[in-house]
Amino acid sequence: MPLDRRPDRRARLVPCGSRPGASSLPLPFTKQILARMRRAGIVAAQRGGEGGYRLGPPPGDVAVADIVRAVEGPLADVRGEPPEDLA
Repeated sequence: MPLDRRPDRRARLVPCGSRPGASSLPLPFTKQILARMRRAGIVAAQRGGEGGYRLGPPPGDVAVADIVRAVEGPLADVRGEPPEDLA
């Protein structure tokens, strides 16, 4: 189930165990990735029986590079320029 927003702009909470490919990724590994994304502000978490994760900012404001930075660390410069300046 993707982390997204409904048309009425209310965020849907997605429990960690209901993620796509749940059988192929260990739950502790998924929780580590979601924790890194939470610290980066990409997802927000809510505890409790009805808790889960939701996308923090609007979907159009999250770039793949933001997710890579949150999970893997900073992106490498290419020819001395930051990746954002290369298009």
